[in-house]
Amino acid sequence: MTKTSKKPPLYKSSLFYFSAATTVLLVIILFFELTFLEKIYPFISIDGVSVGGLTPSETQTKVQAVLEQRLSTPLNFHYKQSSYTLVMKDYETWVELVNLSGTISLAFEYGRSRFYPVSPHGFGQVALISPISLNNRLIARLEKMAQDIDEPAIDAQIKAEGGSITVTPSQTGVLVDQAKLKEVLTTFLQTGVLPDQELPLKTSYPQLTYAQGLEIKKTLDKLKESPLQLKALGQTYYLDLPTVLAMLDATDRTDASSVNTEPKPLMHLNEAKLADFLGNIAQFINREVQEPLFSFDTTTKRVVEFSPPQEGKVLQIKDSVLLVNQALSSGNLAPLQLDIQTIPTKNRLANELGIKELIGSGVSKFAGSIPNRIFNVVLTAKKINGVVIASGEEFSFDKTVGDITAATGFKQAYVIKSGRTVLDDGGGVCQVSTTVFRAALNSGVPITARTAHAYRVHYYEEDSPPGIDATIFYPTVDLKFKNDTPGAILIQAWTEGLTLYVNFYGTSDGRKTEVSTPIILKQTPPPPDLRQDDPTLPKGVVKQVDWSAWGANITFTRKVTRDGQELINEKFYSNYKPWQAVYLVGTKE
Repeated sequence: MTKTSKKPPLYKSSLFYFSAATTVLLVIILFFELTFLEKIYPFISIDGVSVGGLTPSETQTKVQAVLEQRLSTPLNFHYKQSSYTLVMKDYETWVELVNLSGTISLAFEYGRSRFYPVSPHGFGQVALISPISLNNRLIARLEKMAQDIDEPAIDAQIKAEGGSITVTPSQTGVLVDQAKLKEVLTTFLQTGVLPDQELPLKTSYPQLTYAQGLEIKKTLDKLKESPLQLKALGQTYYLDLPTVLAMLDATDRTDASSVNTEPKPLMHLNEAKLADFLGNIAQFINREVQEPLFSFDTTTKRVVEFSPPQEGKVLQIKDSVLLVNQALSSGNLAPLQLDIQTIPTKNRLANELGIKELIGSGVSKFAGSIPNRIFNVVLTAKKINGVVIASGEEFSFDKTVGDITAATGFKQAYVIKSGRTVLDDGGGVCQVSTTVFRAALNSGVPITARTAHAYRVHYYEEDSPPGIDATIFYPTVDLKFKNDTPGAILIQAWTEGLTLYVNFYGTSDGRKTEVSTPIILKQTPPPPDLRQDDPTLPKGVVKQVDWSAWGANITFTRKVTRDGQELINEKFYSNYKPWQAVYLVGTKE
């Protein structure tokens, strides 16, 4: 009978192997920990130098030695036929280039306080790079090398000589790419990989190419023929060729931001100089906000204090600079509207009379008037200034101004009287009646009485076609109009220099006025000059007392409408006699 041996149970066998494996693993881990207790874990490198199994002190020594070697390594660079050798240690780069302590501390943390990469195939690699900064001496050396090599681009030049505009050729250039060169040196220190011996270069494009210069020349040629018109508040300012050439800044352009990218064609004026130019224009545009002022004297029935609301205006110089440069860049020299900011008033013109807004105005010039005539114009303007015409009331110029004599303050100036131009009290009053007539025409109110002058007076044709005038002769010849508007009409009259202004303020009911351009139907030449002896003048003295003028029959029409309905459709006639020049010849011994 055979005796059979007993085998241990399977679970006891597995437990034994597991225990044995665990014991071996713990022994290995304990050995690993003891081995690397004060050392950096394996598979870790700093600046391409393996430092696994080294203490921080040993790591410092090893990496520093390698970096010292790299710093001492001659680096050769070539450009064309020239060679340049660079040894970084010659520029004391060690002190400023590397700070290893932080990188070494970081390396020591892996596997301890910092996650140590592990893959299915084993431990991972940790490649650390030290922070490196090139010092100023080395950077200065690189800049000096670049200066020796750089061939900057040559810009096209625009010149104005002898009345013609010429453009010189441009040329591209080559520059050392200093940023790339610094990157190459830093990479070598961090990896030990020798850089390419060809210097890193970049193309330098001219900020103004020859082709672009020719495009700018086309615009300048246009400016030579016709300056750029800058419009603002009804006025026109001109940007001509000499002014543009003084501000032309073709090589300092906002689009030329990169030497490696050819800039787009753009004509550009120096922004600071252009801003100064526009600043001079702004003096004629900018104005403060004017709040309304209204004070009515119930005794005299006159407005004694009045200032209509006036919005403020500010020329936006920065935006206008951009507009001008855009126009010149595009070559579109059409009239340009400058950018103006409007600042509204805080208050509105308010009163019980219904005087709210400007409803019409008239203007005339009196340059060349003698001092007494100017005095009479100013005096008459003051007499009608502030007058209020109630709704439904008729205005009479004669009644408003009153008797025109020396007793009422008027001086002697030339007037038309008894078929002659003679000195008499009140010469110049008709300048005011003519301007009031123009304001009434433009306001659309009915004209109930108007008489043209006997002959054409040059003052009334300085800034107006002939035929739009009105004479008065107190008390028989009058200028009248009726206020058929919803509110009262305030007359404001004043002079600025040798220009007279008359404004009507009231309530607009939406009426629109169209005044046609006067038509000269017939003209008659002036009679021959007349020379008369004058025993009161010394012999040899000749004095002109009348001036020749062509006779003419002139007509114009006025149409006033409101909401499509015709309120007035009338025609005005002016029959001017031909006038001869009269000279007084002195006969007194």
